[in-house]
Amino acid sequence: MPILKILEESYSNKNAMVNVINYICQGPYIGGLGVNPECAALQMSLVKYVWYKTEGRQVRHFIVSFADNESADLDELMAYGYAIANYYYEKGFQVVFGVHTNTEHQHIHFAVNTVNFRNGYMYGDVWSDAGLLRKYIQDLMPQRTVILRTEKSNRWGKTRQGVKI
Repeated sequence: MPILKILEESYSNKNAMVNVINYICQGPYIGGLGVNPECAALQMSLVKYVWYKTEGRQVRHFIVSFADNESADLDELMAYGYAIANYYYEKGFQVVFGVHTNTEHQHIHFAVNTVNFRNGYMYGDVWSDAGLLRKYIQDLMPQRTVILRTEKSNRWGKTRQGVKI
């Protein structure tokens, strides 16, 4: 059964968005809506500057993980990535994602800009939206049961060496 894992971190550190996006885009299987994955951090930052919303939470980060007995081919995982990214893009938020196959569980990381590119409003409704996102993903995968989990870690607030925008 797929797990939707919402990472509940402040991500308010100035480098948090860059760190998360660099991690997500480290592999060859990346995509995005409203951004070019090769320069997603820069493009998301520009939206923040245009709307004067450079403070506070910089990014929303979530993962859809598949059990080892639910393996899918890369084309299917990329299709899921684009379909799930579209959930936020239709609402006016830039999204970048990366399919990771470096563990026994295939998973897709997503980074969502917290500033709406259409109107400058901040995304902030994580709890009510998490249930709707889970249902949206469930509708994409009717043969599977999607579980919702939240997790805290301090991994992304730290500055990494060699960070590029």
